[in-house]
Amino acid sequence: SNSLSMSSGCACTIPCTIARNSFWLIAPSLFLSHFATTSPIFRLRLTIAIPSFAATVWFASLCLPLGICIYVSTFVAQYHGDGQPKRIGPVMWQGVWIALLAGPILLFAAPVVAQVFNVADHGPEIQQKETLYFYILTVGTPAMLLAQSFASFYSGRGQTVVVMWIDTIFVVLN
Repeated sequence: SNSLSMSSGCACTIPCTIARNSFWLIAPSLFLSHFATTSPIFRLRLTIAIPSFAATVWFASLCLPLGICIYVSTFVAQYHGDGQPKRIGPVMWQGVWIALLAGPILLFAAPVVAQVFNVADHGPEIQQKETLYFYILTVGTPAMLLAQSFASFYSGRGQTVVVMWIDTIFVVLN
C-alpha cells in the first residue's frame, strides 16, 4: 500500500521535531543568566528577554537561506520517490553551495543587522548583551546552513533518526 500510516508518519516526523527543537530548548534559557548582578527577578527577566529578542533578529536574518537549504529535502524526497537517485546528489550540493554563499554574507551583514538593537530603546547594558548574543548566534550560521543542506540527504529519504542523533550530539557538544 502506498498510503502513509499514522505510525510510519510519526516514525518520520518525531525525530525531526526532536532534532530541530533541541537547540531552542536549551541554549537561550541558559545563556546570559549569570550576567545580571541585580535581583533574581531582574535576572530572570534578562535571561528570557535578551536571548528572545536577539534570537528573533538573528532568525529573521537567517530565514531565507535557511528555508532554501531545508527545502532541498523536498527535492531529495521527490527524486528518491521517483526512483531517480542520480539527481539527489546535485540537488543536495546546490543547497550546500547556497549555504557556502549565504553564510559569509550573513556574517559580513551582522554589524548592520545588529543596529536593530540600538533602535529598540533598551538600556545600554541590555543592548550590549543582545548584540553579543546576536554575534554568537551569527558565528554559527554558516555551519547551521551547511548542516541543513547535508541533513536534507537523510531527511528527504526518510532517514530522520540519523538527523535527530547528529543534531542531538551537536547540541550536547555545544
